[in-house]
Amino acid sequence: MKLICYFILWLFVQVSNGNISQHKKNTLDKMLKNYEASVRPFISGTSDFPTKVSVNIFITDIFDVSDVKMVRLLID
Repeated sequence: MKLICYFILWLFVQVSNGNISQHKKNTLDKMLKNYEASVRPFISGTSDFPTKVSVNIFITDIFDVSDVKMVRLLID
């Protein structure tokens, strides 16, 4: 539970320092590292055609951090 609090505090510091784009890149790299390029949709009769992968991550609000509940996030 303390790890979540530390992560939220670290994330707040990163946002205030402007380093959030690097954090987003690292998170997306972790999510897409297992993407297998050989399993692709059939487009234009070629397997070399580029494929677009879209990932949406959006946290709208962190509205409560407490010792009892630790953290509550409103995620869309």
